[in-house]
Amino acid sequence: MVPVEGAGFALTILIYFGGLFAASKISLFFGIQHKTQVLLLIVVHFALSALNYMLARTLNKKEVRHTVAGLRLEKVILFLTLIFTPLILMMIYKEFFG
Repeated sequence: MVPVEGAGFALTILIYFGGLFAASKISLFFGIQHKTQVLLLIVVHFALSALNYMLARTLNKKEVRHTVAGLRLEKVILFLTLIFTPLILMMIYKEFFG
């Protein structure tokens, strides 16, 4: 089990996956084409990652209260962004060039 201090990690995970879920439902509601949905995914990914990073910086502004496995929440958010970005880029590459 990974030790988590503070509720910031749960909040950022909720915002990220909730935002992706909302973007998928909105694209289905408006009937957006599949290729446009894939491009929307990368835009929403970067927007939510930036929002989560700013939120983590704000939560740890005065003192470090939100950590994951002893690391500051901001560093964990950047690490997860670096993990998810190549996966999303591979989806885009496969959609447009595969």
